[in-house]
Amino acid sequence: MVISVRRVSVFLSSPNDLATERAIASEVCEQINLDLGRIENFHIDLIKWETHAHSARSTSPQSSINEQIGDEYDIFLGMFGSKFGTPTTLWGSGTEEEFRLAIERNSNTSKPEIMFLFSNTMRSIGEIDPSELLKIRVFQKDLSDLGVLYNTFDNELKFRSVLSSNLLFAVRRVLKNDDRPAVALNQSNSIDPFSPTARWNNLLDSDSEVKASVMMQDASKSLLGFTKDVVLMGKSVSTLTNVVRRETSNINPINMISKPEKFTKSFNSISTAMQVVSSDFLRIIPSLHKNLQAGLILAQRAYTIFLSREEVPVGVAKDLSNSLSVLKGTVSGLITTVSTSRSSFDSIGALGTSIDVEKRKVSALLADIEDVLTQGVESITALQLIILDT
Repeated sequence: MVISVRRVSVFLSSPNDLATERAIASEVCEQINLDLGRIENFHIDLIKWETHAHSARSTSPQSSINEQIGDEYDIFLGMFGSKFGTPTTLWGSGTEEEFRLAIERNSNTSKPEIMFLFSNTMRSIGEIDPSELLKIRVFQKDLSDLGVLYNTFDNELKFRSVLSSNLLFAVRRVLKNDDRPAVALNQSNSIDPFSPTARWNNLLDSDSEVKASVMMQDASKSLLGFTKDVVLMGKSVSTLTNVVRRETSNINPINMISKPEKFTKSFNSISTAMQVVSSDFLRIIPSLHKNLQAGLILAQRAYTIFLSREEVPVGVAKDLSNSLSVLKGTVSGLITTVSTSRSSFDSIGALGTSIDVEKRKVSALLADIEDVLTQGVESITALQLIILDT
C-alpha cells in the first residue's frame, strides 16, 4: 500500500561504544512512525553511517563519511557515552566533526535541528578512561556556550523516553517551518482490507487516543504477567530456603556414619530442591525481564502519545503512577527476600561435591534475579519521574 507522507531525515552521530543505544534509536524511530507517523502523515528516516556509508577512497575515513552522508538531513542527533571517539584531522572525534558541520550549517540556515544526549549509565571500571570523560565534559560546556541544550539518561527506559519526546518535538518543528510536499511511501506493513478486524485496525491507525488506550491495556497485561512471575519466583525462593534450613543440620560427618539413611535423605532433598529451583529460575528469569520491559516500554509509548495530544486525559497520569508505585513495592519486597536468601544460602558451608556444584548454580541465578529486579525498580522509577515531569 502506498501512502503520502512528509519525510523527515535524522542523522545519528555517536562513537562506537553506544551500539546498544544506536539500535534502540532505530527502534524508537520506527515506533514513532507506527504510533504517530501514520496518524500525522510523517515518516522519520534514520541516517547512520552503518547503513548510509560504504568503503570509498577519500582524504580520510571521516571525510568519506561526511561526503556520503551529506548535509541535507533535517535533524542532527548526537550521543556520547564514556568515549569521546577517535580524533580526525580537524576535530577531537568523528562525532565532534559531524556536530561542527551541523552547527555551522545551522548558524547559516537555521537547519538542521540539533539534539544531543549523554549517557550517565554506569560502566565497568575497565571501560572508564578519565581523559575521555574530561573531553566529554569540555564538549558539554562547548554545547552550553553555543546555546545547544542537551539531555542525559541513566537507563534504557529514560533513554527511550527522552529520545522519543525530544525527537517528536524536533520533527514537528521541522514540519511546521517547512512546506515540503508529501511524497509516496510504500507501507510494507499496511492494513489488510480483507482482515476480519479491518475497521478496528483502521481505528488504531487513525485515532491516537484509542491507540494509546490499547497500548496501555497491553502494558497492563505484560505487567500482570510480570507480577505472576514475581509470585512464582517468590515461592521458589521460599521453598528452597525452607528445604536448606530444614535439612542442612542432618548433613554432617557424624550422621554420615551413625545415621547414613538420614544423611542420604537430607543430602538428596537439598540436591533435588536446588536442581528444581535452578530449572524454575532459568524458565522464569527471561519471562520476568521480558514482561517488565515490554510493559514499561508500552506504557511509556502510550504516555508519549497522550502527551502529543497536548493534554493527558484526566486520571491517566494518576492511575499509571499509582499502579507503578504498587508494582515497585512488590518488586522491592522480592529484592529483599532474594537478597536475604542469597546471603543465608552463600553462608552455608561445604555440603558435598555434587551439592556444592548445584549451590554455585543457584547462587549465580539468585544474583541474576536480584540484578533484573533492581533494574526493574530503576526503570519503574524512571517512568514515574517522566510522569511527574509532565
